[in-house]
Amino acid sequence: MNNEIDNTVHKKCLDSIEKCGILGVSQVMAQIKNASVVIHGPRGCVFPAYEASIVDNLNFSYTEMCRRSTIFGGENDVAEKILDEYYENHPSTIAVVTTCGSQIIGDDIKGSINKLDLQIPVICIEGGSFTNSQIKGLNKTMYQIVKSICRKNSNPQQIINIFATVGKSYTWKEDARQLKALLHEFGVEARVLFLDAEIEEIKEYSDAILNVMLDQNYGKQCAEYMKEAFSIPYIQVPYPIGLKNSEKFVQKVIQACNMEVLDLEEKLMEKRTQARNKFLSSLGRVNTFRHFESIKRLTKAIAAYEDISFGLLELMIHELEDSVDYVVIKTTDLDKKEEIKQYIEDNYSVKEILVTNDRTEVITFLQTHEVQVLFGSDVEYYAVRNNQPVAYVNIEYPGTYEIHMKDESYTGFLGTLNFIENYYNKIVNAHKMI
Repeated sequence: MNNEIDNTVHKKCLDSIEKCGILGVSQVMAQIKNASVVIHGPRGCVFPAYEASIVDNLNFSYTEMCRRSTIFGGENDVAEKILDEYYENHPSTIAVVTTCGSQIIGDDIKGSINKLDLQIPVICIEGGSFTNSQIKGLNKTMYQIVKSICRKNSNPQQIINIFATVGKSYTWKEDARQLKALLHEFGVEARVLFLDAEIEEIKEYSDAILNVMLDQNYGKQCAEYMKEAFSIPYIQVPYPIGLKNSEKFVQKVIQACNMEVLDLEEKLMEKRTQARNKFLSSLGRVNTFRHFESIKRLTKAIAAYEDISFGLLELMIHELEDSVDYVVIKTTDLDKKEEIKQYIEDNYSVKEILVTNDRTEVITFLQTHEVQVLFGSDVEYYAVRNNQPVAYVNIEYPGTYEIHMKDESYTGFLGTLNFIENYYNKIVNAHKMI
């Protein structure tokens, strides 16, 4: 019998790159001023909401789902918690988030909400399900909020909506603000969705002439709904890191808006020239031109989702004329695996590519390759930092290894300079270049 067990081939379990859907729900709700989250589930399901509240203010509570509510239903518990939250914290809106357990037993959450008839939006959002994830939860929440709060506007304004990459990295808020400011320089007024938003502001999301997605993982479901319900078209731009993609961002938005900007190409050339001059003058001050040849010889790895990885490859290889050795693309859509690999092979010179939805595969890959410079999250950094000195640039969640108090962006022309500054300084400090 033992031999039979020993010889059995077991299918490997998936260690998903994604976190729980409740985290995504909570991250979006935390961007609405004075919003609350009520989680219909056991104590363990509260942690993702707590995790989101570490970075942004968020009121949250839970129904303490137990054996009794599992057997007899928990609708009354949900109603009581909603009322407690409503009268204690006076929230602007409440999201009632279901969990795996409460969805399995089929509690009628929407019925409980409707019976209360409160004077604020109370929205039911699925946070559970064994196929849910942080990004899916985030997108469901954007969609449900807009569907519940926005109404069709008969007088569109000359403004565009930018879907922020909520919680993507520690720079995401300033990234969105920088892009809004950049468009303003070219006469395009923009508004960032789900960024320190009031309920009254969210109601106006339907008056835009265009929705812009910065990353395919952020906002697609909501953009599709707004296209159908409010006739607002949407576009996805290349992730705007680096000078080339920053230019493309401006050009694609202006083109989609059918706008004519006087001397557009000349103005973009001026922005590009200013950034390059700033780069060169900064290097001259510290006499560090000679370090770049040494930096090129360091082994570098990107471990991130598709869009930001492509943007970084463009910046590193084609703009900085630097090198990237290993690319680890995180994805939940393995049907695109060969397409992603082919795109990278056709456009960039790298040694090895891994496309996966498994965190263990990511960590194993990085630990079995020499990595001296890492672009990724804290998870990947903790996996490789003991092998040798590693210069680590955070570009994805989580990013709490270092403290960040000042506003900082990596997108647009200014953000690109910030990125290069951090990249360079991390390397000279980690690898003791003199």
